[in-house]
Amino acid sequence: MLYTLFAATCVASILIRWIALQLPNRLQHSWTKECFEYLRTRTTQKLRDDCLIPAQKSEIKWWHHLPFSSVFWQQKTCTPHYRIRFFLLDIFLFSSSLVVCYHFDSYLLWGSALIFTWLLIASSFIDFEHQILPDEITYILLWIGLIASCGNLYTSSTSAILGALTAYLSLFIVSLLFRWIRKKEGIGQGDLKLFAAIVAWTGIIYLPLILFLASVFALIFIVARKVVYGGQCSDPISFGPFIALTGWLVLLWGDQIITYLPL
Repeated sequence: MLYTLFAATCVASILIRWIALQLPNRLQHSWTKECFEYLRTRTTQKLRDDCLIPAQKSEIKWWHHLPFSSVFWQQKTCTPHYRIRFFLLDIFLFSSSLVVCYHFDSYLLWGSALIFTWLLIASSFIDFEHQILPDEITYILLWIGLIASCGNLYTSSTSAILGALTAYLSLFIVSLLFRWIRKKEGIGQGDLKLFAAIVAWTGIIYLPLILFLASVFALIFIVARKVVYGGQCSDPISFGPFIALTGWLVLLWGDQIITYLPL
């Protein structure tokens, strides 16, 4: 026993030393590369922040955060395009919340589903506008989904854990292949984490369905944008909103969707 413990400790010491020495440098190198890529993209593309710059945030009043208040925002607060976006955000938020409340008959189910819906809407809005999926939101979504699985609300804990792990690894492999073939990033780390968080709610059984429908929705959006704008719009699309939309639909009507699919 002592010899086994000593050998295992030696192996662990080697691994820990390697991680302690190599990981910080690798992370700093990755962060520096991402910063340069981000700055290069922001200088070659039009800035998408139509609202106030940080120095002007004092112009935003408390009532600007109320639902549907964007209709009454003045020009000095936000541009008309951004006011429309926030108005649509409120419409999506209230309509989806109403659907969730009518869909579930248990307070525990629709209460947790509301949190799921709200976090997905927040993530989708940020990703669509800025192509960023904050870890602060994604991790909360993941942990609440895993906690909900302990009570078998939507799926079992085993299915949730295996689903989250498989979802992350599957998209991670796809991103590696895309990077190897195209020599550039195709799927961001935020998409991987969001996909894992959603599958933690639905379970591993719905993983292929979510990935398939999200890809179909993204393809439809790309074709529609190509038809409307032609070659004038070359901005990369955000995959997060399509994963979020599909995950929300599957959580509510996963079994019905499977029955209607021609598979």
